[in-house]
Amino acid sequence: MNIPFSKYIKSGNKRSERMKKNIAGGFILRGAGIVISLLLIPMTINYVSSELYGVWLTLSTIIHWVSFFDIGFGMGLRNKLGVALAEDDTKRAKVLVSSTYAILSCIFIPLAILFYGVCGYLDWSMILNVSEELNPTLVSCSRIVVVSFCFTMIMKVIQNVLQAYQMNALGGLLDTISHIFTLVAIYVLTKTTFPSLEYLALAFSTIPVITYFLYSSYFYIVKNTRITPSFSCVQKEAIKDVFCLGGKFFFLQVSFIILFQTTNILISQFGGPSQVTVYNVTFRYMSISLMVLNIVMAPVWSAMTDAYAKKDYKWMTSLYNRLMFLYRLAVITMIVLFIASPIAYKIWLGDKVDTSWEITALVGTFVLIRVWHSMHATMVNGMGLLKLQLYIVIVQLVLFPFLAYILGTNFTLVGIIISNCIIVLISGLTLSTQVRKVIGQRANGIWLK
Repeated sequence: MNIPFSKYIKSGNKRSERMKKNIAGGFILRGAGIVISLLLIPMTINYVSSELYGVWLTLSTIIHWVSFFDIGFGMGLRNKLGVALAEDDTKRAKVLVSSTYAILSCIFIPLAILFYGVCGYLDWSMILNVSEELNPTLVSCSRIVVVSFCFTMIMKVIQNVLQAYQMNALGGLLDTISHIFTLVAIYVLTKTTFPSLEYLALAFSTIPVITYFLYSSYFYIVKNTRITPSFSCVQKEAIKDVFCLGGKFFFLQVSFIILFQTTNILISQFGGPSQVTVYNVTFRYMSISLMVLNIVMAPVWSAMTDAYAKKDYKWMTSLYNRLMFLYRLAVITMIVLFIASPIAYKIWLGDKVDTSWEITALVGTFVLIRVWHSMHATMVNGMGLLKLQLYIVIVQLVLFPFLAYILGTNFTLVGIIISNCIIVLISGLTLSTQVRKVIGQRANGIWLK
């Protein structure tokens, strides 16, 4: 039975209803994910030992960098397909889906073959700093992981399709289901086999591929045959269209990784490893609002794509006002967390980490600026207006090293946090101005690109 596009493309009220359901589902799935993680980690450690689990984590982290070869195609599809759905253009939607599967297959199948061969020539014992006796096992594990991961990147397109349909919670449910089956598989392994890194790799790596493949088959063959991928629908123009937008998302993604993931390195250089611990402990405590925001904002992206394609400025304005209310709640939450921080640190960590009011206040300010930035960046990304954001990121990438060096040299940890605040504030203020101009129908020039 086909599901018509019109079921998903209705009024602003229906859009809001879907968004609320996705947010509620996001909180439930996040909670389930935490529970599964709490069960899975000790079970896995008991199965292969703490040392081998550390080896597994390191190996899988290295190989997961392959995900950057996606070059933003997933996010590009999410936006372009969202527009096609809003316009009820079934033919265009089918072309976009087919072309994305085709190009990702052309990228990841050769990569799987290449890395399968290369893995056999790498000295994994030296790379991971473990006994040479483990090298044959690590070669097998690396091959299992890299091949499974490459096919996961192809199968995971269904996530982007569901996001375009404003069904984020269902996409999250697929992840949760794969985690549950992984948990069951590890439990069975602990009862039926001797500790084996290869079996562990198979459980963690192949189950997501199988989960995405089975649901994709159901979705395209049973649920929605109107956009079932077809080789005859692959178009070079559509690939170019998705790549142009996806490439911009890819550049932004890499830039943010450079800006945010280098913080620990900079803190270690200017203040020492102990200051890295202080920062991360404080950030984890004060970033509760950011974690909640990520769940709330996940369905906003696709909802904005739909609303902007239909020029539903009234709905976008209403959404923006609700988000600003949530931001005020985030500010209040941050104040409460700040006041309660000495007691919270004492209960949580005892005397193991030496924190201070000053660092807690600065980190809290940084988190609030990131929340402000993330809210507006998500809305702008949903509308596909990336040109201004690209210019801002280039300025940030040029400015950040100088700012971090000057402030870090003079004020160590405090200086690095202040430099982060300044850098994120630049884009936060610019993007908030862009959002208000667009939804107020006062935007022109660079604000609409």
